[in-house]
Amino acid sequence: MKAFFTILSVVFLVTTTAFNQENIDYSNKYIGYNQRVSAGILGGDRSSLSIQVNNGVSLGKHMELTTVFGYERFYNRNYIPMLLDFNYLILKGPVTPLVKINGGYMMDLDRNRMSISENYGLTSGGSIGVRSRKFEHFQLSTYIGYRFLFLSKKELYYCHWCTLPEPVTEMHLNRVELRLEITFNE
Repeated sequence: MKAFFTILSVVFLVTTTAFNQENIDYSNKYIGYNQRVSAGILGGDRSSLSIQVNNGVSLGKHMELTTVFGYERFYNRNYIPMLLDFNYLILKGPVTPLVKINGGYMMDLDRNRMSISENYGLTSGGSIGVRSRKFEHFQLSTYIGYRFLFLSKKELYYCHWCTLPEPVTEMHLNRVELRLEITFNE
């Protein structure tokens, strides 16, 4: 995991310094619709990969609001995170630090054939990172953050001749998130 973060940092630094475009106007460029694709690692008890697609709007030079859909797998279960993401870009220049806050719902994709599962999860978190806006049609970001997940699983068993208790399993997960993100501007 340390090697992955080192590679992300090197790629980010090379791309921000190698393609210095001084003629880009940053004043009105980032107001409007944008799309993002990101890949990352969620660390914790068991590390897992995370892929997300974001659609959102820039609310001026400093604020962005996006909806996030993705795919994550941990504890042998598949989840689709559906999040609302708020980004605050601290500086106006071509390279800026950012603060990110998100929260939402985790939909479980797995079902047991012998039972009906009522599975869900809630998540919230925050991140800090750096975004490079030196390119005309896209931006690169890398960030590290924290995510809290609350997962609940309730099994409803079918039994015609007996009454079975409904076991409920709850998990509270604390995850460290490392992510590389590409933003496509309109």
